[in-house]
Amino acid sequence: MRLWADMYNAAGARQGGGPVALRSASVTRVLDGVGSITITVPGTDGRAVSRLQNESSCRIWMQPTDSADPRELGRGTIRRVTASGTPSDWSLVGDGPDDLDGLTRVSTKLRRSYSGQTVSAITTALVALVSGWSVSASGGNATDARFDGVNVFKALLAVCEQQGLHLRAGTSAKTIEVGAFGTASGLRLINPAQMHPTMDAANELAVIETISVEKNSEAVCNRLYPIGAGIGEAWQTIFEATRNTPYIRNVVLVNGIDQHFLEDSASIALYGIIEKMGRFQVSPLSNSVADVVNAANALYDSAAAWLTRYSVRQDVYRVTAKKVRTTVRPGDKVRVIYNGVVTRDGVVVNYLDIDDDFWVMEVTERMGVEGAALDLVLSTVDRHAANGAQVVIGALEELQVDGVSVKPFFNMRSYVYDRLIDIFTPGVIPVRFTNATRKLNRCLLKIKTGPFVSTVVPAVTNTRHRHSTMQTNNAYSGPYTYRNVWLYDEVRDGLVNALLPISEPTAGMLIQSETETSEDYITIQYGLRTDTVTPSGMRVYINNVDYTTALGGSWFPSGGSNTVELDITSAILDFTLQQEHLIEIRCTGGQGTVEAQIEVYETIQAIDVG
Repeated sequence: MRLWADMYNAAGARQGGGPVALRSASVTRVLDGVGSITITVPGTDGRAVSRLQNESSCRIWMQPTDSADPRELGRGTIRRVTASGTPSDWSLVGDGPDDLDGLTRVSTKLRRSYSGQTVSAITTALVALVSGWSVSASGGNATDARFDGVNVFKALLAVCEQQGLHLRAGTSAKTIEVGAFGTASGLRLINPAQMHPTMDAANELAVIETISVEKNSEAVCNRLYPIGAGIGEAWQTIFEATRNTPYIRNVVLVNGIDQHFLEDSASIALYGIIEKMGRFQVSPLSNSVADVVNAANALYDSAAAWLTRYSVRQDVYRVTAKKVRTTVRPGDKVRVIYNGVVTRDGVVVNYLDIDDDFWVMEVTERMGVEGAALDLVLSTVDRHAANGAQVVIGALEELQVDGVSVKPFFNMRSYVYDRLIDIFTPGVIPVRFTNATRKLNRCLLKIKTGPFVSTVVPAVTNTRHRHSTMQTNNAYSGPYTYRNVWLYDEVRDGLVNALLPISEPTAGMLIQSETETSEDYITIQYGLRTDTVTPSGMRVYINNVDYTTALGGSWFPSGGSNTVELDITSAILDFTLQQEHLIEIRCTGGQGTVEAQIEVYETIQAIDVG
């Protein structure tokens, strides 16, 4: 077996005149994660030592026999170089991430958003941010996405997690694949007792050297209450979602609010109800009706994908196999055929009788002087097993991406209006919602009636002289005659002129001399005087539609000073929310004042004003 690597500098140029011979190599490929590579070169090989530099990249090759075609094991970047051994026989070990790490080193920048686009379109646009890379994507629903300052790989992973899809490195350099995966690889793993000499030439067969199994139901959940981004009452929910497949949306009233959930009935029948509140970083791109629905659907997709994977028990098999002559990729399925005992340190700990297909979650190929071996992490479900020593990027519960979306939050505002009303004049109150409002949680109208209150009161009666003269108005040629009248002005304490029309014709009217008479008048004095009449038969109209009966009215049939509080949330939501709504308070009798208090409880968020 030959084992070598082609080395490239950071600029992508191949180093030296030929490959570097390797003592050993290991390549780990991970579903929904960045894998790793490790190569070992002789410390006495000056050419190999000079090329094994930090940030250099390599492609690892192996050739099992001289007549066989070379096979690429993997690609990656050297991030760490260590030396070990004796002065006469020492080695250099270089290790680092695989090729997918290139996607982690480019940021999406701020405010990168996609509205109503397919998974293929979104992932293609994201991968295009990294020079030289391409993607092949399939599956998923049209959705919205926004990313603020995360790396491209994490953005791709967020899209996949939301849609229940996976990602992995492609078969060519600088390519990535996105899809549901789960295709059978054709590889079958069998225990040595089932082998016979004629099977050695069968490349689709590999021999199990060691096997262990863990069956774990600790993470099982079959009733999920999903919430998206937001704070307090501003949480995004699946209320506006239009999807009901693969799970029907349910709602239950708890603690005074509707709480929406999805459940897996088959899992409940098997394990009983196991509840969990799931937090997903999903929120609308804007407060438009379409974007709010898109966000609710995106939250549903994320929750459904999570529930599908976590509603069943996970069985994890860790297998070491020999005679592996095909490339096994994460996301594929392999068949395990095993009948026999499982030992640990020479002690029988289990007995397995398996003949089934399993997801390949992680695969490590090891090549060295001892030969070739394949380490596989297999699972009955396409999710990674919890591992305290390793945080897997692809684990749905572990994915927390702050800043991938604009977060909504709860807001309360209150207004008080005073209006004068009678049977002819309603009190009109505007309530305005802009596109900063994403959702109306509650709107309350408090009405308080009362009588008119005058600001002047009668005072002492006095006697003053009235001076007047009547004359024709030579400047006026119409059908009326005008009279000049001198009036007494209390404020000025003097006389002012005024013109009053009279209907007598000019003909026959005599100009009279000034006459003087005396009269009584009332002096104006400021003060408060309350009317004895109040509004009665109160009614409420919203946007010119009578909601009186729907709100439990009419109110105060006998008048009086009264107060009533009305919840007008449903009435407002009968119309397009983001506009100015006109509330009219009318009376069928009486007259007086109305004090109206409006309280608005809403979910708001920052909006795109560009």
